[in-house]
Amino acid sequence: MEGWIERDDSDVKLRGAVTLELVQFFWGRFIAQAHGEARADLWLRGPLDRPAVVGSLELFGAVLAPRDLERALYLPQGRL
Repeated sequence: MEGWIERDDSDVKLRGAVTLELVQFFWGRFIAQAHGEARADLWLRGPLDRPAVVGSLELFGAVLAPRDLERALYLPQGRL
């Protein structure tokens, strides 16, 4: 990870292995819970409550619980 995170203006590059709890941190208004592993190649810019995201996230054993769904989604492997 390189860059900076501030409430009103962030500029962060993420490359390498990350846990999906990081997804919950940045997209908490959409994701109630996130667990699993991922390989990131992401660039996040802008305010923390609405960051612009460019790149990809490879998921491994991911469990995502979107706020608008009654059940969590299990994704054994995939790419966003």
